[in-house]
Amino acid sequence: MQDHSLGAYFCNLDTLTAAQRAQHHMLASQLRPLVREFVEIPEGYVVHFQAGKNIGDDIESFLALERLCCPFMQLVLQGEVNNGLEVLLTGPPDAKPFMRTEFEIPE
Repeated sequence: MQDHSLGAYFCNLDTLTAAQRAQHHMLASQLRPLVREFVEIPEGYVVHFQAGKNIGDDIESFLALERLCCPFMQLVLQGEVNNGLEVLLTGPPDAKPFMRTEFEIPE
């Protein structure tokens, strides 16, 4: 089984086809530079993205793939906020270390 793990939580990449893994990697590479900030909340994090062409569609596609390999997380595109988009990442309280690693969230 191919996974990225940290503690009890892991990203099971075997749930994605090769094409989906490639798309996931491409979307992550495109979206990461558009992150304005991560805000920690009790349940997880809020991610603020700067506006960009088709960013809403790209975020939705990325979140759909992420839900397949990390079903313990709740990933919701909240909508437009301050000329950008906001995504809510939540999960079990002890999943925050995994989220920080998976999404490269600075401490």
